[in-house]
Amino acid sequence: MPANEEERITADDVLHERHVHTFLTEADVAAEHQHVIVGVTGPARLDMPVHVHRLHVRTSFLAEEDGGHWHWVDVMTCPPIDLPDGNHTHYFQGTTSYDDNHCHTFSGVTGTGPTFIIIDPCTEEAPASSEKKKYGNRPATS
Repeated sequence: MPANEEERITADDVLHERHVHTFLTEADVAAEHQHVIVGVTGPARLDMPVHVHRLHVRTSFLAEEDGGHWHWVDVMTCPPIDLPDGNHTHYFQGTTSYDDNHCHTFSGVTGTGPTFIIIDPCTEEAPASSEKKKYGNRPATS
């Protein structure tokens, strides 16, 4: 329990600052090679009805005689996909930047993260079941 009201962490603080997922996938083959895409998503985006994450990374580097190349990945995940164990994941897909006269397509699923239901601070109740896909976390106060 927080020592005082100023120390309470809000749902927005938890999701925005701490809620991220890992990801690892391979891009499809293009120009007779492929790249690995690995990283950590950006913080949860709360400006939508359900949260999503941004993937903004470079692919693995492909060394070539003329120096080599990599590609940029910049996509948003789909909304959360609930899992039976109380966690969730996100699907993502897209196309890399066009570099060295080609691009790659890719898709994957993020690592899991905890599913939180936003509790209305005024009523201390969870939202109606149709709204339970809005994720957040309000730390316990007792």
